[in-house]
Amino acid sequence: MNEKLKNFYNQQSTPWMKLFYRLIYTQLPEMSGKRILDFGAGFGWTANHLAGLGNEVLAIEPNAEMVEMRASENSYEMWIGDLETLKSLPAASFDAIICHNVFEYVAPNERAAILQEFKRLMKLDGLISIVKHNFAGSILQRVVFENALDEAYALLTGEALHDGSFGEIHTYDLPESVARLGLEALNTYGIRTFFGIQPNAFKTAPDWEDNMYKIEMEVAENPDYNSISFFHHVILKNKKKV
Repeated sequence: MNEKLKNFYNQQSTPWMKLFYRLIYTQLPEMSGKRILDFGAGFGWTANHLAGLGNEVLAIEPNAEMVEMRASENSYEMWIGDLETLKSLPAASFDAIICHNVFEYVAPNERAAILQEFKRLMKLDGLISIVKHNFAGSILQRVVFENALDEAYALLTGEALHDGSFGEIHTYDLPESVARLGLEALNTYGIRTFFGIQPNAFKTAPDWEDNMYKIEMEVAENPDYNSISFFHHVILKNKKKV
């Protein structure tokens, strides 16, 4: 496992990573007793959490090392797979689909194909949870927190960046085809509006996570703050049959 991937794995118990997932789980609609697909599931942290709530979860992840080190406190299936794996699954077989920080790392044409498969796999009134990078927030973090001015300028001028663990990073907006697929956007939440640009030294205080959680949730649906959040959490609903 490369060092960047190992570093990401080791962050699972840090206050900022715990807060990140706490916000996502709070923003998800109530999920219990459902059939859920987690595509691009990484180390299985979200799949493991949802399985613990009484859901039947299938997690799909292309990186074999991440699958090998997956979270396993709760019972769920996890396969090594990709878009072709999605195509092998039966239609209308999931109540909800999770896709967190995945589309940044696939080509635009593959992104559209994956979204089309999500549509095929969802039951009517099923939900999709997408967590994605927000372009303005990406610039803000690189300039203010990381002082990575070359990276920020490259992004502003349309260049793709390369992540040592996951490949090229492509910021994107959800395509207009979402509406044509019969998917309705129920909500867009901001995540990591403030804590991503704080020094990590602040985040070790005993009450930091709870206090920052309250602040992040207070502004999560405010469009003024959403515009600078590092991540957007988009909830889509399937309103039409295939």
